[in-house]
Amino acid sequence: MIFFKALIVFGHLWLAAGVQNTYTVSLPNNIHVFVGSCALVPCAFNISDFESKLNQSGSLHAAWIKGGSKFANNPVVYNGTTNATKLFERVEVTGDLRQKDCSTVFYNVNESHHDIYFFRTEMTTFNATFIDKSFSLVVEDSPASPRVSGPSEVAEGSSVNLTCTAAAPCPYQPPNITWSLHSGDISTHIQYEGDGTKTLVSFLTFTASRTHHEREIFCMASYRRQDQSTVEANRTEWALRVLFSPAVVEASVSPSGAVAEGSIVTLTCNSSEANPPVHNYTWFRDTQTSPVRSGPNITFNVSSSHAGLYYCRAEHPQGGKGSNRVELKVQDEEKTTSALLVGLIVGGSLAVLLVALLIFVISRNKSTTLQEEENTSQHETSAACDGDRPVQANGCEPTEDEKEEIHYAEIDFSKSSLGDSSAKAELEQGQETEYAEVHLSGRGSQTDDQADTHAKTAQTDQTDQTGTGNGELYAQVQK
Repeated sequence: MIFFKALIVFGHLWLAAGVQNTYTVSLPNNIHVFVGSCALVPCAFNISDFESKLNQSGSLHAAWIKGGSKFANNPVVYNGTTNATKLFERVEVTGDLRQKDCSTVFYNVNESHHDIYFFRTEMTTFNATFIDKSFSLVVEDSPASPRVSGPSEVAEGSSVNLTCTAAAPCPYQPPNITWSLHSGDISTHIQYEGDGTKTLVSFLTFTASRTHHEREIFCMASYRRQDQSTVEANRTEWALRVLFSPAVVEASVSPSGAVAEGSIVTLTCNSSEANPPVHNYTWFRDTQTSPVRSGPNITFNVSSSHAGLYYCRAEHPQGGKGSNRVELKVQDEEKTTSALLVGLIVGGSLAVLLVALLIFVISRNKSTTLQEEENTSQHETSAACDGDRPVQANGCEPTEDEKEEIHYAEIDFSKSSLGDSSAKAELEQGQETEYAEVHLSGRGSQTDDQADTHAKTAQTDQTDQTGTGNGELYAQVQK
């Protein structure tokens, strides 16, 4: 009986000792934070027979030790029992310790805070340092880049969902996420990770099109420090491959227009960009349902039977597309000859008209030039005369003094060769000096009514002499 009582007491002591030595804490391995921000450390602990210990103690406080688990040998950055904070501007336990929640916020973190930290609970009758688990506070100059996830390849017209996740170490200053693509729908919410840390998640939903193919879509997170300054994280890009068929398929014929029989003709089928590229082309004739030939280009010698409409079709996994119709025209030899003859006639007629027009223009230019020269000559003559003297056809009109000017001339007939000696003697006896007064109306000209001749002689002999010699010159003066 005594043995059984001793066994029971020993069992209780053993169980109590075993339960008393059981205590754990749940912490993330790493907390990433940038300089000037705050860091929320999710924390949960468990102590065997916690409720009874808490009831016996009546008080419960938390403490954080920097650099090691030895409470006495390492700096205690926060001690709830004494309400003391060291090294940090502020430390706040946001969790309910009585509910075993030891989550804590460390404010205004800087490079000197980069270290490992251990958690400790303090009661009146029981203290415990959780040496088996710690977290590492990683302090960086700038925020960590956000993470982007989503499909890498989609078909055109399908819905695309991209997710951008940014760390939210400070609960009071969450980041702001922006997308480079503004055409989609965006939704954002806070999400808890497996280790208890918080992240901000942004969802972008849009319909894929060929414009999104290999386009880099990025998201960027911006943060606010505790001094209210803003810092941006490096943006994260996401390349999306979109599968799409060609938007345009075009057929062409070379040479264009009507061709003679026996000529070489090439039909070409071109398509716009597609992903993947188009490799299969099929040619059809408008009057046939079966394909004529395959390939982007077909070349053949033309005969009259080839005349007609043709089109091609580009085959693609995302859907084929047909081209426009092109007409292959084959010339008739008789019509070709007639057309050539008409062309020659028309060309010759145009050449004749062109020459006639050229001659007319040259003649007109000459007439205009002569008229301009005549006007210029008259203008120069008018300018050469005095202002009061009018212009005549052969010069300037003479003045009154010039009109009254007397010209004297002496005519000697002694040297004339007359017909016989008697006549010569007779002439010598009656030879006198004759004077003539001539009134001129202009220089170099004389009118009939102004050629009055007044003969003044000392001796009057009327002589009528006639010279009949070969090549002789004679004069008759009648008084």
